[in-house]
Amino acid sequence: MDARLPADSRRRYQKSARRASDKSGVLVVAIAVASFLFWLGQAAIVDLHALVSVPDTLGLTMYAERPVRSRVGFEAPEACPPGTATFTLGMAELKAQLGPIMGEPRECEHPVDSDGNTVQLTSTGRATFIQRTQTLMFTNGWRTWALNDGKLTTWIERAEDN
Repeated sequence: MDARLPADSRRRYQKSARRASDKSGVLVVAIAVASFLFWLGQAAIVDLHALVSVPDTLGLTMYAERPVRSRVGFEAPEACPPGTATFTLGMAELKAQLGPIMGEPRECEHPVDSDGNTVQLTSTGRATFIQRTQTLMFTNGWRTWALNDGKLTTWIERAEDN
């Protein structure tokens, strides 16, 4: 600092220099702490499983329930008390087409994934609803029937020759 400056000017300059250095010191410490926390988060295994309930807690229920079906009449029942399994809606339509081939329901239709696909076990096989294609299917393990837009198709599963 130049000694020719008045004492008052020197004091003001030194004060502003100290304030600037205090601010930059706080900034350096804040960056160091943030970097350490970032490194700690990368190095440590953190269980974030509890965050799954946060959207429900905040009232965001977009994915809290089963997806809405685009075709009316193809929804699995909400609850199925033991001994009350029946074919309903789309599965009932498939049963009407196939008759005794489909057997009797062993469980209620229930969702199997977040895409809206459902499944229902029967005494002779498994009935499935595929949301993406709006197709109802039944298989007894070697033969499959599919109902889409009111059209029933069937095919036989064949083991490939080795």
